[in-house]
Amino acid sequence: MICLRSFDQSMENKSPEKVFAHFMLRLRDQFDNNHYEITGEHWFQVSSNDWGFPDFIPVSDLIEEDNGYLVDGSIIIEAELILVSTTRDVS
Repeated sequence: MICLRSFDQSMENKSPEKVFAHFMLRLRDQFDNNHYEITGEHWFQVSSNDWGFPDFIPVSDLIEEDNGYLVDGSIIIEAELILVSTTRDVS
């Protein structure tokens, strides 16, 4: 699970209402530079449970040795946050 938490010392006791993120997830090819990438943008909020992708990569592609994703029982996943913005309830 990948989690995102925004922290602003001036709002130490309040959580953001929503967090917008434009992001990229990368599954590293451990042999070559043929990485599998997916980008997305989403407003994340505590009351929502739709955080993620229902189909990131087919399992058959993940375990295919020639793809280089699964090596000695390990995979490498990178997450890049391109843009992050928060909103708060001002009341």
